Parts: sequence; structure tokens; C-alpha cells
Amino acid sequence: FARHYLYAFSGEDTYEGESAADWLARTVFDPASAVNDKIFNVSQKDQRLLGLNARQGNRYDFTEISAALAGTLGDFQKALQKQAEEKGLGDDEERLITWHEQARDYAQILRAMSFAIPINLDVPARLQEIGAPATFENYAQAQRFTKDIEAMMRGVVEEKGADWKNFSAEEQKLAAISFQVSALREGGQSETLFKVIPDIWSDTGNWVSPWQIYTGGAGAPQTSTLLSQWELLANEYVRRNTEGWTETITAMKGELERLDYPNYDTARLSMEKTYNLLQPVKIASGLLLLSFLAMMGLYSLGKNYLLRAGQAFFLSGLGILGLVLAARIYIQARAPVGTLYESLLFVAFISGIFALALYAYRREAAILAAGIFVALFLCGLSFPTADGPQTLTVLEAVLNTQFWLMTHVICITIGYGWCLLAAALAHERLYRFGFRENLSAKTLPPLGRPLKLTLVTALLFTAVGTALGGVWADQSWGRFWGWDPKENGALLIVLWIAWLLHGRLSGHISRFFMLAGTAALSIIVALAWFGVNLLNVGLHSYGFTSGLAGGLFAFIFIELCIISAFAYKIFKA
Repeated sequence: FARHYLYAFSGEDTYEGESAADWLARTVFDPASAVNDKIFNVSQKDQRLLGLNARQGNRYDFTEISAALAGTLGDFQKALQKQAEEKGLGDDEERLITWHEQARDYAQILRAMSFAIPINLDVPARLQEIGAPATFENYAQAQRFTKDIEAMMRGVVEEKGADWKNFSAEEQKLAAISFQVSALREGGQSETLFKVIPDIWSDTGNWVSPWQIYTGGAGAPQTSTLLSQWELLANEYVRRNTEGWTETITAMKGELERLDYPNYDTARLSMEKTYNLLQPVKIASGLLLLSFLAMMGLYSLGKNYLLRAGQAFFLSGLGILGLVLAARIYIQARAPVGTLYESLLFVAFISGIFALALYAYRREAAILAAGIFVALFLCGLSFPTADGPQTLTVLEAVLNTQFWLMTHVICITIGYGWCLLAAALAHERLYRFGFRENLSAKTLPPLGRPLKLTLVTALLFTAVGTALGGVWADQSWGRFWGWDPKENGALLIVLWIAWLLHGRLSGHISRFFMLAGTAALSIIVALAWFGVNLLNVGLHSYGFTSGLAGGLFAFIFIELCIISAFAYKIFKA
């Protein structure tokens, strides 16, 4: 939570030397200081959009951002209206909505513990007579007497009017309490972000924020102790009492375990903490990079020790990637293919496994090199597709379906893996035939069993996965085929491979064009996997990634240039 929002606001995992956890603690327990943090990283383009004065470092605090956003309310409301009507939004409109959402989220974090922040208001004698303390230290104490305060205040206003000058000293104390309590309650009513209390009344294992208990009736006798502990934790933070802070946190953990709430699993939380701390995807990517460099050295120098090094690094990288997927399955209790980021890691892993299996069968270094390249490329691509440091996300309800994630989605992604491995093998063969062996189009050898086997297997999985997608749609919406762009993309892969295989069998496609078409399969997969996300329509629009178009078009252009270079060299020969 802390790392996710700190990264969303600032683009970094730390703030001026503070860890994300320390920043969050200071923001929720000492909002008066946090409100002046220059936490928002605003690009020069967005500075012009919001009307901010340019400054070195591009950093602004919440007060400055709020003042700037106040001047954009009209444009913001128009953008929201277009969004509600499902009309296309311009880039400026999307960024404006994002900035308003970020300001809202930061305000919610600032108010998350405002019920426990010291206010130290003197209590009039009339309230003390009915059991109130001499001083209200915070909202949590005052809210127990809210109805009494409101009733007494109405009586004062009816008798003396609304002018404070006419109030006695005791009545002014009452008015001050009434104003402060009302202001805190009004601000807290919209705070739903800081969900740290189990919702005992929920059947779905939801959590609620403390303010939802105070203002929304989400509290229960079972969680009253936990709520009091959060109040105590705030007091310990304000007093800088490290020992009391540690004891309170220990007591809170014990209370959560005592509640035995289904969505509080200490083992999974510990695993998630370790996962975020180690960042194993970076480790796996580094090992895959070393493996790729070793294989490139093998191609250049022909030394056997480089092959052994490449194999060792590849196995180590795949092993860590497998542990990554296993950890994500355990933490999220679902198949690791629910998001674009997860599917990249999964396909990287299975592509490597398929390459190892083919290599064990044929002992061709080219197969190993192709698998290493695909796995490395997909792991590298996963970093820009991650939405900040928090990649363990909750799926939309319709997508979080265990059976179909385990069948349709996995089947399709396995098909992607075989397709990319086939494309990589085709690239290697085109390079070898054209640039190392100087073969012509008429003297190209047969495709070979590994490439044929890879293509046929890719066709099998994508065809079955596409059919299963139709069955899922039929069960969920009552129609077998709704022309969803993502499913159409999978169908495009099926048709492309079928065209290549049938064309080669019938003699209508030469060996070179069979290789070139297989190499171009990477473009077809990219269009099916990423390209349809640009449409932002259909079920799979959840994966829409801004800025994807430029990268996709660049990839297609580079691939076409590479395949064209191979064609030029081979036909020239």
C-alpha cells in the first residue's frame, strides 16, 4: 500500500530518505507536516495543464496541487461526463482526471487517522456532568457524545442566535467542539482508502477504514478493540514512544489473529513482504541477460564453456522465475495470468521451459538461444507494463474466475509462448541461412522438426484456448462469440498459423516465405496480445496501457526491417 501510493505520487519508492512505510506512518499520523511535503512529481507538460509555475525539480506539495486543480474543475467535470458517456477522452482530459484522482487519494491518506489526531478541546461543565472527560483529546473521544453536543448546541442557537459574541465562555467551548467534530466527521465520510479493519458483517472478506466504522456503521463489537488499538498507535506515534509503538503493533497482530478473519493470513502476508523486498523478477532478468550474453559469445567464439555458462544462467533464471510464479499463486490464490504484467512473466517462463524441452530432444544450441531471448525480452517488457512497484493486484470480479483462468487464459498464453518460440527460431534460421551460410532462396534446407513441432503445438493451444473463450463468454453473458477484440486476436493467430502450414503442405508457400511468415508471427502475437488493448473496448479493456501504441508500432517497424533485411540477403544470394 505504502509503496504503491508513494510511487503513484512521486514516481519513487522513497521520499527524501524515508522508506515508503515511514512516509505512510508520518502522513497518516502527522498530516500537518505531510501536507507540506513536495511529494507530487509533475512533468512540465502537466505543469502547463494545471497552470502551475514551473520550478526546478518539478516537485509540488498538496496545497499547491489542490489550488491548481480548483481552477480546472469545469474541465474536470466535462471530462467525467464524457467518460460516463463512454466517449473518447483526449490525452489532456485523461491526465486531468488522473491528477484529480491522485489529489483525492492523497487527501484520503491525510485524513485516514484524523479521528485519533490530538485536538485537545476543553469540555464545558454541562457535558462533563453526563460523563464526558474534562478534555476531548481527539474525535474518537468526542464522537461518543455527538448527539448530546448537537442537542445542546441547538438549544444555545435557539436561545441566543448564531453569533458567537452572544455566547458565554462555556457555550463557546461547546460551539468549538461542535464545529471541530462536524468538520472532522465531514472530512472522514469520504475516507475509504485506508482499509485496516476487518468487516465482520461482510461475507466476501472485505476490510474497511476506521472512518467507515465511525460514519458508515461498519463497526462490530468484535473489532472495537482493534479500533482502539489504532487510536493508541496514533498517540504513541505523536509521543515518539518507540517502545509503546512496538507493543501496540504486537497487540494488534495478536488481535487480528484472535479474530481469525479469513482474509488475514500471516503466512501470505509474510510471503508478500519477502517478495516485495527481494524483487525476484529483477534477479531472474539479470540471470537471463547473462545467459543471453553467454550464448552470443558462443556464436562468436564457439567455446563450449560459454554454452555451459549459458545453460547454468538460463536454468537459474528460469528457476527463480518459476518461484516468482509459485509465490504469486500462493499470495493471490489464483492462476498468475490475470493481468498483462503477470501474463508476460508466465509466457517468459513457459517459453523457456519449452525451449529446454526441445533442446533436450534435439541438442541444438539455436533452440536454447531462442528460448533465452524470448524469456529475456518478455521479462524486460514486464517492467514498463507494471503499474508501479505494486504488482500483486486484485482482479475485477468477472476476471477473477478460477476455472477459466486455469483453462482459457492459461491455454491462450501457452499458445503465445509457443508462437514466440517459433518466431525466434525462424529469426535464427533466417540469420544463419542468410548471413552465416550465404544460402539463396532456392537452396534453403527444410524447416526441421523443431520448428514444425513448435508451430503445430502453437496452433493447438491457441485454437483450443480460443474455443474455450467462447464457452466462457456463453456461460457469463449468454452468447458464445461477442467479437471481443482479444478473442479476435487469438483467432488471427490461429488463422495465420493454419495459413502457413496449409500453404506449405500444398506447395503454395516456399521455404523462405514459410520462414518469413513464421518470423512475422511475433507481429501477429503482438497485435493480438497488446494491440487490441489500444482499442480500450470489450472485456479485455481492463488491460489498456497508455503509451503502448508507440512501443507497439516501433516493434512492428523493427521486425519488418529485420525480416526485410533477411529477405534482401537471401534473394541477393
